Amino acid sequence: KSELEQPVRIEADGVPIDTGKDIGHPGPLVLDYDNDGLQDLLVSAFRGNIRFFKNVGTRRNPKFQEGKPLAAGGEPIRIHNW
Repeated sequence: KSELEQPVRIEADGVPIDTGKDIGHPGPLVLDYDNDGLQDLLVSAFRGNIRFFKNVGTRRNPKFQEGKPLAAGGEPIRIHNW
């Protein structure tokens, strides 16, 4: 008998977050990225792309906006893992 809850797909703007176009293998990180007191979501993918999903909900009921690529110097940040 499992004591774990059933998995839930995390959504942004009402659509499940999908890293398939980046070959999948998501690496999620939950943190208050923009220092507004709410837990945001960063998701990396196999190709090294990293997207920022801003929490526009609450701490108890987070709601995420569609992810924007993280950038530095006007270029998307890519951290290759191979």
